[in-house]
Amino acid sequence: MEMNEQAIQNINKSDFEFTDEKDNKIDLSKVAEEPKGTEYDFRLNNHIVQDNMTENQMEETVNHLFAA
Repeated sequence: MEMNEQAIQNINKSDFEFTDEKDNKIDLSKVAEEPKGTEYDFRLNNHIVQDNMTENQMEETVNHLFAA
């Protein structure tokens, strides 16, 4: 699955973000460069909404919640 470019722009304008296992913010346009097996946290204003997400779960979340 691939993230919708418009959805990436929309999430970047929001207070939501994804972080990696070390709490570093993820550049969603470069997710393919992240090591395989990385788990992600979905955050709102630095509060975890969902943790331990796979790359596929993250892509589905972005595409479903933030696509125009």
